[in-house]
Amino acid sequence: MNGPLVISHGESATAADAKVAGVVGYDGRCVTVADRPVVWPEGTTWDEKDQAVVLPDGTRAPVGSVIEGGGGYRQPDPAPQGSDEGVVPMLEACAGPTGEVAVLNLASSPTVVPEPPG
Repeated sequence: MNGPLVISHGESATAADAKVAGVVGYDGRCVTVADRPVVWPEGTTWDEKDQAVVLPDGTRAPVGSVIEGGGGYRQPDPAPQGSDEGVVPMLEACAGPTGEVAVLNLASSPTVVPEPPG
């Protein structure tokens, strides 16, 4: 984990190629995309001051921006290999009614739009 982010330990590099897209949200506990918690690619960090996700290539996705990239959706169990013990309970608490989490991969570079279209 890195602040409120759950970080993959290499797993997302080979994750599915479905489309993960939506508005980046943060409620003080959970960082979400389209109201689902995210397992971010290894090397992703959280900028608390600017309330932004910083992707491994330096691309910034501030809260309120739209992010789109390859990945997939799944149930949060099992936890990503090598992750902190509290990851699964946190993902489950943030997952909402669908119980799904998004997994962004490194195979396709995510794109970020500063604000959702009006």
